[in-house]
Amino acid sequence: MPRIVSQCVSVLLTVFIVVPIAADTSRETLAAFAGDYQGAFDTAVTPDPLDDMNTNPCRDCELHGDALKDIYLRVHIEDGRPVPSFHRSPEGPPIDLLGKYCHSELGAMSELRRETGEGRESGDRYRIYRATYPFDPGRCSRNIPRNKTPELTLSLVRNVDRGLRFARVEIDRDLRRVVSLTAKNREGERVPVQSNPNDYGKDRGEPRSYAYRDEMDNDDKLRRNTTETRYFAIPVALNGYVGANLTWWPHKILDVEAQSEEVLTRHTGLFLPVPEASPTP
Repeated sequence: MPRIVSQCVSVLLTVFIVVPIAADTSRETLAAFAGDYQGAFDTAVTPDPLDDMNTNPCRDCELHGDALKDIYLRVHIEDGRPVPSFHRSPEGPPIDLLGKYCHSELGAMSELRRETGEGRESGDRYRIYRATYPFDPGRCSRNIPRNKTPELTLSLVRNVDRGLRFARVEIDRDLRRVVSLTAKNREGERVPVQSNPNDYGKDRGEPRSYAYRDEMDNDDKLRRNTTETRYFAIPVALNGYVGANLTWWPHKILDVEAQSEEVLTRHTGLFLPVPEASPTP
């Protein structure tokens, strides 16, 4: 199971991320979440136009010409299942999230879970509907993983204590294997370390140097991953002579180990309900 990494776009989203999950026995129905929501994806509000999920219609521009921000999510219920669509305006037609002519497509819902949880800091109670859909990127898979079947997750969240609701949309962005290095410090605890960039390209048998992660900018703190000889001597008296029983053994100074894990990053969007228009008097 890959570790999932999502960037936050608001305080509300941070609260939702830390919700511990449990089964929900409430009678609240999906109909309460139907309607329009407005929001943005996290990769659409960064300065770099290359990390946006959709293609940039202006190839030579420093900014994205059609970023996925201030867009609308419409949730309607069909046969007891939420069906999302995305729009540039409440009255506009559905848009392709990846861009014009990409022909991306959202498949039929594959899973629907109803859950509850509590905010780690606020203690507020939440009720969550979490729906998963296969997502076909069509012709535009630049910022969508190719080494797994992409998925879109729609989470419909209600804060029970405050009476608030919002929607969160996550789409797979990248799946890769990440290698992390750890070593033992002077207390024998295993802590994260980073390799010295000057050692890149060395032969496998050559000794390398490492630094504890919080000391990486200090060249005086580099430590070589070599083996030292440790020994101790026990005095021995025999026939009037004093000698020593000498014992020695090799000891790895850092004992560096590499661990790898699959990490899945996702485009994450937060959408808040659009207030209903007041009737004209």
